[in-house]
Amino acid sequence: GDLTYAGFSINNYLRNSFYSGKELSSLNKEFALYFSKVKSMRQESAYSLISSLYQMNENLIGKVSDPSILSGEIFNPEIDLPKLKAQQDNASIGFSYLMEVILSFLFEKYEYGLTRAVEFKRLIDNDLSTINVPIFYFYEALLISNFIKKPSGKLYRRFKSNLKKMKFYFEQA
Repeated sequence: GDLTYAGFSINNYLRNSFYSGKELSSLNKEFALYFSKVKSMRQESAYSLISSLYQMNENLIGKVSDPSILSGEIFNPEIDLPKLKAQQDNASIGFSYLMEVILSFLFEKYEYGLTRAVEFKRLIDNDLSTINVPIFYFYEALLISNFIKKPSGKLYRRFKSNLKKMKFYFEQA
């Protein structure tokens, strides 16, 4: 129990540091340190969650050839997603999709981001008590906003729904 709690606490610390805007290069040093600690504690779920965020950080500081794709030495979806699916680790799978949603917006791959958003939403129940849900609705709304031509239609309704959800989270904070 103690090691499990420690692993998830490290994940929460790193995730919150990332979301709050901690400088990415210094955060990357912390990722390297804590990532190896969680691995040595054999906390697979926390390790898997941290790996996608660590890879995202590596992408954003330019340590990969294509930063728009969540793939590299830390997290490789071709290798890691099948393992996570076999373990039924839906929280880690969903989190990797969320990282792809964010990268897709940042690097203007809006259509791909919307496909990843559908995948994250399918697994959203694994994240209901985390900051990931309002972050998701924010980035999904940003992705959708690139496709809205007039204030009507399915995408517009989805956009408005996300705005209402973000307002709810804001009021509850």
